[in-house]
Amino acid sequence: MDQIPAPHELERIALRILVAEDDPVSMLVLRKTLEKFGHNVSCAKNGAEAWEAFQAGDHEVLITDW
Repeated sequence: MDQIPAPHELERIALRILVAEDDPVSMLVLRKTLEKFGHNVSCAKNGAEAWEAFQAGDHEVLITDW
C-alpha cells in the first residue's frame, strides 16, 4: 500500500490567482501572503473589473471579498 506524502513533501504548485478587493490594506495582506506561498497574483479593485479579467482565462482562481 502506498503511503500518502506529508504536506512538506508535496511539490508546490504556483497558481495564477486574481484577487478582487476594494480595501487596499486587505488586498496588500492577501497579495503578499499568496506570493509568499509562490503564487502569481493579480489584483482588481472591484467585482466588475475582476469578472472581466477572470473571463479572459488568464487566472485559475478568483478570490473575492475575503
